[in-house]
Amino acid sequence: MHTHDAIPPLQPRRFLAEYRDDTPRHWCGGNAAVTHILNAYTLLVPGNAGFFIRTLKQALPRFEDPSIREMIMHFSHQEGQHGAGHVRFWTILEKQGYRIRGFQRKVDFLLYRIIERITPFRLRLSIVACIEHINAYIGHEFLKQDILRDAEPALRLLQRQARANPARAQPRLHRSDHSVAVAALRQHAHEGLAAALGAR
Repeated sequence: MHTHDAIPPLQPRRFLAEYRDDTPRHWCGGNAAVTHILNAYTLLVPGNAGFFIRTLKQALPRFEDPSIREMIMHFSHQEGQHGAGHVRFWTILEKQGYRIRGFQRKVDFLLYRIIERITPFRLRLSIVACIEHINAYIGHEFLKQDILRDAEPALRLLQRQARANPARAQPRLHRSDHSVAVAALRQHAHEGLAAALGAR
């Protein structure tokens, strides 16, 4: 029998920073490549956050352990805050001349109106786990290499919201916090996840 005693509680955080209208086009220390990679990432985050929330909301009734249920609810709240922060940055990208809405709508339609609807629940849950583990690794490298050191302050905070816990004196990976929820689901699998999820 597995226990969840070693799993720390999640602490959802709000993102309230304001973006400057005169944000530099290459806002990550003048590095065009890193800036464009993160700009592309910011277009994908809100839809992805919604997918996580919907998937875990569907999973919630299947878990009786109150600590896991609380973890999932905190995880979902944090995802919503994170996605909203990225959506607000879209206005800055549009002011810089990027035509992003068409791309964003097409991607969201394909992923969440078509693919999500035909994907079995257990596979969607596995995708959440997979993406969060990848994010944890990316977050580790961003912190280790201090990639955001020279980024615009508000955008550094936005990106670090996904990668570090600013409330701690010693930065830790916020995505690792997120992965705690996934770890709990995986841990529950060893106790009979197939039975808990039903015969779908």
